[in-house]
Amino acid sequence: MIAFMSSSSQNLTQKVFSSFFLLFLYLPTTGWAATFCGEVLDSYDFEAGVFAGPDPDHLPTRINAYVDRRVQHEVLKGELTPDEARFFMQTAIGEMHLFQSIAENCKREPESGIRLIDRLIEPHMKPAHLHEEKTERGNRAAENFLPVLFKTCQEFWMETDSLNLCSLEVMQRHPDHPIAKDEALQVDIINGTMTGFEAQARHGDGDTTYRITAEGTVTEFHEE
Repeated sequence: MIAFMSSSSQNLTQKVFSSFFLLFLYLPTTGWAATFCGEVLDSYDFEAGVFAGPDPDHLPTRINAYVDRRVQHEVLKGELTPDEARFFMQTAIGEMHLFQSIAENCKREPESGIRLIDRLIEPHMKPAHLHEEKTERGNRAAENFLPVLFKTCQEFWMETDSLNLCSLEVMQRHPDHPIAKDEALQVDIINGTMTGFEAQARHGDGDTTYRITAEGTVTEFHEE
C-alpha cells in the first residue's frame, strides 16, 4: 500500500512538473523573447530615421501588416468607409511619421508590445480627423501648385516671347519640363500674359481656392 501511494504521488508530481514546464515554454518572458519595443530599439536608427540592422524590412513589414488589419477591422465594424481607409493607408499614415512615433514611444516605454501602435493610430482614424486631413492636403496641393505653374510660365516667356500667352495646355506639352497636374486639381489661367498673369487653383478634396498674380504672390481667393 505504501509503495502504491508513493508511485501515484510520484506520477502526480511528474505530471504537474510537465504541465508547468510546458506552460513556462509558452509564456513570453524577457529572458526568452524580446518585447516588440525591444526589437524596435535594436533596429531603429534614430539619427537616420529608418529601420536598419541585418533585416531592415522585417519590422516595417510587420507594422504595416498590423496597421492594415486594424484598419480593415474598423471598416468591417462600419467605423470607416473603404475610401477613408484607403486615404489613411496611402497618405495619413505617412504624414503622421508612424515609424518615428513608434520608436520615440518605445524609448519612453521599452517594455511595450505591438499594441502600442493602437494608441498612436486610433486618434488619426476618426472620420472627422481624416476628413480634416484630406481637406488640408487638398488645400496644400492647390496652394503649392500655383508657384510651380508661375515659374514654368516665366521660363516659357524667357524661351519664346514675352508676348506669348501661357496656357495650361502649353505647359503640359512642354518638351523639356512639362508640368504635371493632379486630376482632382482644377486650375484656370485667367490671364496668360506675362505682365498681367493671373491664375487660380482649387483641389477637389479642399475647401479653398487660391490665386496667384504676376508678382508671384499666392493668396486665398473668396468670391464676393
